[in-house]
Amino acid sequence: MDRFGVTREVQIARKEHSDQYTTFIRTGRTAAAKKYLTEKEGDETDTNLGMKPYRGLSPTRLAQPKQYDPLWTAQQQGTSGPSVQRPPSASALAGIPIYKEWPENDKERAECGRELLPEQLSKVIVGPRQLDFGKVSPALPATQHFVVTNSLGNAIHVVLDTSSLEELSCTSPASQVIPAGATGKFQLSLRCHDVQLLKEKIQYCINGCHMQSIDVVAEVVAVTLELSTEELMFAFSLDNWDDYVEKSLIKENTHNFAVEYEWVLLSQNAVFVATPASGTIKPKSSSSVVVRWTPGNAPPPAAPKAKGGAADAPADATATVGRPGTVKRSGSKNDSKGPQPAASGTAAAADSAKTAAAPAEAATKRDSAVTVSLTAGSGPDAAAVADAAALGCQHTGFMTLKVKGGADVAPKKVMLLGELPAGLLKFKEKEVNLGPVPLHEQQTSVVQLKNYGNAEASFRVHQNSQLQVSPDRGHVPAEGATELELLLTPQQPGQFAATLEVEVRGGKPLKLPIRAEAVLPSCHVAEGALQFPDTFIGGSSQLPLTLVNTTPVPATLICDLIQQPEFDIMLSRDAWAGAGYTACPVQKIGANGEISTVGSKRASKRGSRRMTSQGGKGPPAGGSGYRFLVQMKPSSQLPLQLIYRPSRPQPVSFPLPMVLHNAGAEMEPVQAAAPTAVSASSPVGQRSSTPSKPTKPGSAGSQGKAARATADATAVPEPPRVLAVPVSATGVVPKLIVSKTTIDFESQVVRSSQQPGKSPYVQEVYARNNTEGLLQVAIGNPSIQGDSNGCLGVYAIEGLESPQGFTSLEPGEGFGFTIRFSPKDARSYEASVPVHTDGNKSAPYMQLSLLGSGILPQLTFSAAECLLPPVPLNVTSRARFYVINGGYDNLELTVRLPPDTSRLPISLGFPEGNLIGLAKDRLPVDVTFCCSRPQSFTAMVDFLDESGRAFSIAVTGATDSCSLTHQPFMQVGPGLIWGFVLMTAASFDQTAESV
Repeated sequence: MDRFGVTREVQIARKEHSDQYTTFIRTGRTAAAKKYLTEKEGDETDTNLGMKPYRGLSPTRLAQPKQYDPLWTAQQQGTSGPSVQRPPSASALAGIPIYKEWPENDKERAECGRELLPEQLSKVIVGPRQLDFGKVSPALPATQHFVVTNSLGNAIHVVLDTSSLEELSCTSPASQVIPAGATGKFQLSLRCHDVQLLKEKIQYCINGCHMQSIDVVAEVVAVTLELSTEELMFAFSLDNWDDYVEKSLIKENTHNFAVEYEWVLLSQNAVFVATPASGTIKPKSSSSVVVRWTPGNAPPPAAPKAKGGAADAPADATATVGRPGTVKRSGSKNDSKGPQPAASGTAAAADSAKTAAAPAEAATKRDSAVTVSLTAGSGPDAAAVADAAALGCQHTGFMTLKVKGGADVAPKKVMLLGELPAGLLKFKEKEVNLGPVPLHEQQTSVVQLKNYGNAEASFRVHQNSQLQVSPDRGHVPAEGATELELLLTPQQPGQFAATLEVEVRGGKPLKLPIRAEAVLPSCHVAEGALQFPDTFIGGSSQLPLTLVNTTPVPATLICDLIQQPEFDIMLSRDAWAGAGYTACPVQKIGANGEISTVGSKRASKRGSRRMTSQGGKGPPAGGSGYRFLVQMKPSSQLPLQLIYRPSRPQPVSFPLPMVLHNAGAEMEPVQAAAPTAVSASSPVGQRSSTPSKPTKPGSAGSQGKAARATADATAVPEPPRVLAVPVSATGVVPKLIVSKTTIDFESQVVRSSQQPGKSPYVQEVYARNNTEGLLQVAIGNPSIQGDSNGCLGVYAIEGLESPQGFTSLEPGEGFGFTIRFSPKDARSYEASVPVHTDGNKSAPYMQLSLLGSGILPQLTFSAAECLLPPVPLNVTSRARFYVINGGYDNLELTVRLPPDTSRLPISLGFPEGNLIGLAKDRLPVDVTFCCSRPQSFTAMVDFLDESGRAFSIAVTGATDSCSLTHQPFMQVGPGLIWGFVLMTAASFDQTAESV
């Protein structure tokens, strides 16, 4: 290894590379010099016909001198001084020690005082010859190292003389005794207080007799930091409900040295806080500072008494104009018409706000800015923020960046500006009074929140255990409004009072009182008892069940007949439609939770078919009955029918399991004592004159009475009435077993007079003798409540051998007959057929119920709406739906399209014709749409019958040049898209099928 630290292998490789390069250069130069000697005269393809330009003349060629240049390498230093070495790496420099300053024994003093020969001096290796500190800071010291390697066999003494350069006066140690074969280092510390370009020389001496010099170079620059912005704007976003707003500021250090900084805020800027306020940034790096604006830390500005007037100011506040870190407000007289500062939600907060808003002395002019200096507050105060926002406040200030060593540069400032929004929201209603409401029932109300300002405002609802508000937060556009849905459930009878509190960002809180009167519904059964007559197995009997609601609130009742599958509840449509109900108020709930509406007697046909299909055995005890949910209007009656269909020949007795829904333990079923029975022959609504037992205090009857007294204080108290009236019935084995006691034809189409033939709606009924002797049976004519002509031409009995007489049946013998239904109008038809036995026509042995309703012919569709797939421009979109026949024998469809077909180019096609009827009950219809301009539509297409009645279906489609609109089309048919690109819009007519 040579003195430069290059190994022998590297030296040999360099020498071989140098020789190869020299040979390549010489060979090229020789070939270029002798090129003209090898040139030949032109042949047949020579365009100059062999005649060379300037032939016969000696070419003027400059002879290149033959010069052999050596390989340029770094020349070795002369032997007159120490050798120079490269600066070691940082890891190697860290391992070099620092030795003692002066020799300690005689041997070291002798060696360190000896003069060195030139050959010996060249074995002392120093470096670097120039100490370059680069760019340094006036505030921080910079360091460089001077390394000395002693290759001699004795120690040497090296002394640095820094007296000529005051900036290096902090260098220590200034001398070292470097042992033989060791390497030592001097740490030079440079500290400059002025910005300058430093180029100086310092001396060092070896063994006190060999003086050498090294260069010191440094550029002292002013310390600065680059800021990402010079202004920070603070504003509460619509979704920010914190008491503060934070902004970040980036500081970047572009120097090669660390920079210490400090943020200085004015003492009045208590609303602005910077974190961290001071620190150090590493070289070539950056850091951020978070500035928090908390407007609640500043007291609200005090309005002046009058123009040119003055008010007393507290000792810790000063009135200034145009000063940073202030709250500004317009001081014109018109400002008194604006919204006033909002008070806090509690009395303590209101007192605190009033104390903080003490008047300050200030001289004002018309339309001039009033400025109040900010002082540190006790903490965020929502009332103070609301007051400041109501007066149109904004906070301004400056944040100054001080850098250590940057005294020669003007400090950088960041302007801080925070502005509070002015939220002017108000409720449209002053109060919400729901009036009497049922206890434990959820109530819904809608209130409107309106924005009277010219900017969008945000709000949020304070949580309240008594209210549920949706939405609980949101935005209201300028001069717009939004609706809030209120849900409340009174838990205690009596007056209900709650307050809806809404916080408005930048405005005063809003409060809306909510009032209601919770009343416990009181209902009873008008019939004191329900006693059914003996009913045949397979047959049915019914008794009136009249529910009475005596309170001014709606009531919801539940009758649980799960354990009584032989009983059912029925309500005719005429009964509830005439009472003002828009829908049937009774719902049937199965054991598995399925819900159906009880609208007529047909709702009970499942029980009849179930019992007859089991051959009279019926469902097992404790089988699957139904629950019934009954909803009653305030102060109303509901005439129900309780149906009994026995399945076993045994007596049944139980209290009617009917209670108030959501009444909890307050409505336990109470059985009345000694009620008057209502039988099938008893008049409806006849009550017992025997008073019931007095109700114990705290029972359901007493609490219901108290609730009614609360709801209507002027009403005369009545004796408590009960819902759990006794029900008794007995099933009897019939003499005659009938396959169907209830014949339900459901809804059938009314046939026109032009349609020939009999009605196709028929059902067959079979009867069998269930006795051991001869039985005579006669089937009467259908009638409505004894009127034999009431169903003339609607129901007809066919197939009887003796229509008017008796038929004799042997034991086990049976017969059958057919009942035909021919509706004439679109309404319900209910009738009964008497069955007589043993020659007695004075009273029927049993009754067969006939049910059915007529409906007009109609057309229905396979889909509620025809949706055309969105397509690009000039592409045809196609969809198909089906028209379904509902009672027409033979109908030719007529279509009526939207009137403006020029702007809405849709067309309909019938691939299988337009005739629909008995032979074809489903008819396909194709809808196509194509347009050259973007549009979307929803139009109604009408299908007309022969009488002009219209049946409509909505058709929706869209076409656009945006790929986002017809993205499904692009995914389904990539080949269609490529064809669309290649073909012109005029000739392209590709169809997009509906997927």
